[in-house]
Amino acid sequence: MSGICVQLNLDGAQVDDGGLHRMAEAAAYRGPDGIRYRLDGAVGMAHLAFHTTPEAVSEVQPLVGANGRLMLVADARLDHRDELIAGLTSRGFVQEKSPSDAALILASYLCWGKDCLRQINGDYAFAIWDAEAQELFCARDAIGIRLLHYAQVGQRLYIATAIGSILAAQPDLRKVNLPIIQDFLAGRYGRWVYQTAYEEIARLPQSYTMTVRDGRISLQRYWVWGEQSLTRYQRDEDYIAHYRELFEKATLSCLRTTVPVSVWSGGGLDSAVTATTVDYLLEKYGLDVDAYLHSAVFKGIPSADESAYAEALAMHCTRFKGSRLLPSEDCWGFKEHGRDGGYPLDEPEPGIDRALTNRLYGAARGDGCRVCLSGEGSDNALLKGAYIYLDVLRDVPLKHLREELPYFIARSGHSWLGILARAYLRPAMPNFWRVLKRFKRRPEEMGWKVPTLPPPDEYLPVPEFSSQGGRTAYETLTRGHYAFRLAYFDILAASNGFEERYPFLDRRLVEYSLQIPPHLRFRRGTSKLILRQAFADILPAKISSRKGNTHLGDVIEPGVLGEERQEIEALLTNARVVSGGLIDEGQLRETWNTYVEKRDQNCYHMLMDVLPIEDWLRFLEDAA
Repeated sequence: MSGICVQLNLDGAQVDDGGLHRMAEAAAYRGPDGIRYRLDGAVGMAHLAFHTTPEAVSEVQPLVGANGRLMLVADARLDHRDELIAGLTSRGFVQEKSPSDAALILASYLCWGKDCLRQINGDYAFAIWDAEAQELFCARDAIGIRLLHYAQVGQRLYIATAIGSILAAQPDLRKVNLPIIQDFLAGRYGRWVYQTAYEEIARLPQSYTMTVRDGRISLQRYWVWGEQSLTRYQRDEDYIAHYRELFEKATLSCLRTTVPVSVWSGGGLDSAVTATTVDYLLEKYGLDVDAYLHSAVFKGIPSADESAYAEALAMHCTRFKGSRLLPSEDCWGFKEHGRDGGYPLDEPEPGIDRALTNRLYGAARGDGCRVCLSGEGSDNALLKGAYIYLDVLRDVPLKHLREELPYFIARSGHSWLGILARAYLRPAMPNFWRVLKRFKRRPEEMGWKVPTLPPPDEYLPVPEFSSQGGRTAYETLTRGHYAFRLAYFDILAASNGFEERYPFLDRRLVEYSLQIPPHLRFRRGTSKLILRQAFADILPAKISSRKGNTHLGDVIEPGVLGEERQEIEALLTNARVVSGGLIDEGQLRETWNTYVEKRDQNCYHMLMDVLPIEDWLRFLEDAA
């Protein structure tokens, strides 16, 4: 997770290098391997280097090409490089044997123009300045793993990985985006795809490009999930084999590194597949990679204890250089929050469990790691707990409906009649269902002052899918809440000196996962069937046969009700969410008291939204 900063003067005036330096220095945590600058008249670029691949060590950004016509700055790690290099070499755009990822992006742009993004696969955010055309072209990867924000102030355009970089150049942009904060409190996240918590700072959506020319900014979507043509098979075995092949390639790409790698796994299916695949590939290809397994365990908290699975996985991964089982019962909720440890609180956090994540980062850092692999993304692409998504019942053939319905009833808590109504009647009568929802208790009735108007049109409308499971998986991957979470993961990793890599979010694997046959997604009470079957031969038996999951509620809650209660009550006193008109004071106090007295989970979840907002508002107040 490196970083980029760009300033473009739309009136053609010379860029002030002092402003560019302030932008970069505000995000210096992203550039432990140095910061470099380049100015060319009305445009200035800065690159904050974080070397994790062999090619990056000798890379110099900002990168200039095409006889000085193009200048590029990128935060990128590309996958499937061999195919891309072969295609560019055959066309005469690459001569080096192992060009850097930034050089490949620039060569791809020279070769295919703006259509190059269909050829480039990986995690990236970049900007290219064309001096001849006087045009700036920016892009962000299809999932949205790397970040890119922008703001225009008069004739000045600022673009950066970190929001803090833009604020360093223009402190007056701290005005709060009230609708997006109101949405946050109401559990709605649609705006987070393309807006930020600041009124005048925007977020480039995932799978979008931005072109700036003649003072005009235009956005265009370049990738639509589910529209790619894929190979169809007659046999389940072929689908399963292809899934494994794609995941192994994705994991192999993630192991292109010059630094030790940490794999996080508490013994859950997704992270265990990641760990065992790394272990398998280390032997298969004789990789010279030092891999460590890091697991947070909670032996003193039975409801969250996965130590038996973590221990089984550690014993199974014999090619790892070391395994660490980290006692983490003391990582209670809100133990670390706000600006603790210099955390860059650019936006509100999506939760109060930062201390738990930092425990893993700290152990990995102690082993010399700078790259982390996890099982993130599988739950979305393959629908964890498919039976809670009642719409996917429509994927069940009629001959299997009687067999599958009890699992939907058990997981969702609805009656069979309610499930059938939601699965079949709601899609046929959407207007009636919207009227019916008005009779439910809404956030504004709890004192949460949410907008009465819906957010603007979404940037990522749902395309046609052959299955409801594929459609639902698409929605979980593209909704604003996931964009919000991925942004948080990026900032948390970078502030700890790490780069996160997600094999399950490889573009080709995601595209394939969205279009697999429904019966390979779930059946007979079990979800993620294709994943379980594809890796049955390398998973520890204890994990492959595991039923159910643990939950971290009993790890997080002791902080709210015990260790951090005094701090939380101080935040709820003279709260900025109240003085700012977001929440009714009496209702906020009642919500807190109800939770304390009755452990009401609805109140708990509402408070978990309030606390990060309150923390962030107080930080803004201090910064001002």
